[in-house]
Amino acid sequence: MELELTNDKKNWNDFLLKNNGSFLQSFEWAEFQKKNLKKIWLMRTKENGEVMAQFLVIKENFPLNFKSFFYLPLGPTFKLGISEEKKQEILKFFLVKIKEQTKKERCVFLKIEPLFPLPFPENFSAKPAFKRMQPQKTLILNLENPEEEIFKNFHWKTGYNIKLAQRKGIEVEVFNKSNSDIALYSDIFYNLVFKTGKRQDFGLYPKEYYQNLLDIYSDDFKSELFLAKFQGKFIAAAIAVFFGEKAATLHSGMDYQFRHLKAPYLLRWFQIQEAKKRGFKEYDFWGIDEKKWPGLTYFKKNFNGDEFIYPESKDLIFRKVWYFIYNFLRKFK
Repeated sequence: MELELTNDKKNWNDFLLKNNGSFLQSFEWAEFQKKNLKKIWLMRTKENGEVMAQFLVIKENFPLNFKSFFYLPLGPTFKLGISEEKKQEILKFFLVKIKEQTKKERCVFLKIEPLFPLPFPENFSAKPAFKRMQPQKTLILNLENPEEEIFKNFHWKTGYNIKLAQRKGIEVEVFNKSNSDIALYSDIFYNLVFKTGKRQDFGLYPKEYYQNLLDIYSDDFKSELFLAKFQGKFIAAAIAVFFGEKAATLHSGMDYQFRHLKAPYLLRWFQIQEAKKRGFKEYDFWGIDEKKWPGLTYFKKNFNGDEFIYPESKDLIFRKVWYFIYNFLRKFK
């Protein structure tokens, strides 16, 4: 078995698409992280010349940037059909190799947030993570059912609010890098998400983060901006990504002054319709948590998707003292 670094976009994404990999493991996501000044590694294990697994690893910094850790989001991606024993063998081989890299990069641990449970080797110290990077719970809506059936299964109030927004004259427009000056519309998005973050007291990324996200547009991966408009004014917005067989909404915001128009309901329904029209099989509402985001979770659950819980996030520790310091600092961040 061998582990190699690659910069081969086509073969990297082809493997992901054939083996149900997440967009967070895509070549485009790696490029996006580099634009955000992160260091990344595209690694794949091969056996007899055949790719068995792929690992997009991102270097993340501690608070104050004095140490760092490796992060593997919703990965690795294994070749479909291989046994759990083979997965464990591949994972052990990868962990030995990544451990060698930690000294060069001053990394304290490796955080893995897998799509599915992983058979961790016994001789590696894997602890439940103090804090996740991605939400652990989400809702997945099956888009293979007829559109009328999907709408009928919404909570009655959700259906009512969608129709109310339509009666009030709310319109939805879609913008992407190929059809518009995306920088102009990303400013509109940021203003709306900033208002929402300030009102609900949740953290925001810098404006450049959203701009970089909207710059992603390829044959495999499309990031698009959905804007709801009322009487010429944009009042709600959301960024959706399309990759593989799944669409997902990652970020959204609205102008609270117009909350009575129920634009977010129509905006979400429009995204679901668009994903279905393009042939996607699933729509991911991207994160629910009754304690942290009760209002947002209630809103999403009324669209009646199936709850999906990702496996527990694991930290594989290479430097115990610094790991303790990291967790201590995270408590006060």
